[in-house]
Amino acid sequence: MNNYRSLIINIGISAVFFLLGILATKLLEKKYQPVYSVINSPTLIYDRDNSSPNIWVTLKDSIPINENVYVTTLALWNKGKLEVKSEDVRKPFYIFCSDSIGKIIDIDIIQQNDPIESNFRLSHFGDSVKLDWDYFDSKYGCKILVIYSGHDDTKILLTGKVAGTSVKEKREQFKESKLHQLFNLIIVGLFFTIFINGFFFFLLKRASTNRKWRMGILLACSALLLLLYYLVENNWNSSIVPF
Repeated sequence: MNNYRSLIINIGISAVFFLLGILATKLLEKKYQPVYSVINSPTLIYDRDNSSPNIWVTLKDSIPINENVYVTTLALWNKGKLEVKSEDVRKPFYIFCSDSIGKIIDIDIIQQNDPIESNFRLSHFGDSVKLDWDYFDSKYGCKILVIYSGHDDTKILLTGKVAGTSVKEKREQFKESKLHQLFNLIIVGLFFTIFINGFFFFLLKRASTNRKWRMGILLACSALLLLLYYLVENNWNSSIVPF
């Protein structure tokens, strides 16, 4: 029985150290991670079906707009630890509508961390808008106001690629998948199982000092594992724009 307990403790310590290594590497790794989010849901500002026939909307060159008109706000920021340099951009960053019906009517950068240093700027290329910058440091970015025509299913997208990684969309309302929730429950359940067993283990008078030390190491490493897991999860799943 004692040998069985020692084996369980040793396996537990090895597994925890292995997971600690993975999570620490994940948390400390430096990489590019540009992300964007639609921080304001599209708001309908012109409804072609329910507007007065005396009201009509045109572009600046007097071309009438025959679709609904929406306004939304995007945020783009560097979630990684490395600066996104212009020479590291493999595919330029473009903002565009998700379908052929949609069209960007007007677009403007309404906020950025440091306009002088970062100098985010927009330029039109056909139906798309290109986004450039001078400096794109970690935790820096900009907010972009977009007015566009389309229908309810028309989305505003932002694409681009930096040194092997593409810009990713983060949704403000993060919804965990059932698999992710299950994994979280397993991690928390595993920690509390180790903690409770460790607590009762220390109450055993028959337990040797050596085994108590190993159980103490297992408990400490498990607590550190839970903390690192929380930091990694919070680092990726947080949808708060850092400016």
